[in-house]
Amino acid sequence: MRTWIIVVALLVTPAPTFTQNVSVDLCDTRTKQLVWRGTGTDTSSDKPDTHTAKMNKAVAQMFEQYPPTQK
Repeated sequence: MRTWIIVVALLVTPAPTFTQNVSVDLCDTRTKQLVWRGTGTDTSSDKPDTHTAKMNKAVAQMFEQYPPTQK
């Protein structure tokens, strides 16, 4: 059984409209290797419900790319 470490980072960049970048790293604790990295970006909102909905959408789109295709 593998154990995963999940790291989530959120970066908000000030501009005329705020841009949010969220990234998720999945790491294998046995090998200490990065297994997958997902990133998403969206504009921020001053309304908490809208902000949460946009972040949820960005994360959902990010995980549409998981699992990665085998090469």
